[in-house]
Amino acid sequence: MKRERELKSKIDYTKGQINKLEILSNEHGSILLLAFDKDVELGTHTAPCDVMIQIVDGECDFTLEGNPMLLKEGDFLVMRPGVQHSLMARKKFKVLLTKLGAPGDALPGPVIQH
Repeated sequence: MKRERELKSKIDYTKGQINKLEILSNEHGSILLLAFDKDVELGTHTAPCDVMIQIVDGECDFTLEGNPMLLKEGDFLVMRPGVQHSLMARKKFKVLLTKLGAPGDALPGPVIQH
């Protein structure tokens, strides 16, 4: 088993895009590292599974069930299936996305470039 360090250094930013790195995936869920460039928005959507997100670099505007909040490096939150949420990258940020009970690594929701 290889020991890894500094998770946020594993993925780079690309202008106007969301980059995705699959850390682990199986029939029970997945762990993804995502890098959002500035002004990229992930529109309102729901997840069909339990989800945890943890900001590993930067910050983002996150809306959970209509309630806006600012998430910064080190912040995390847990969502149950069916919870509406969206996010906006006012600055570049990286997030670790853990999905339990949903195989695969597809990004949910519409991606909107500003």
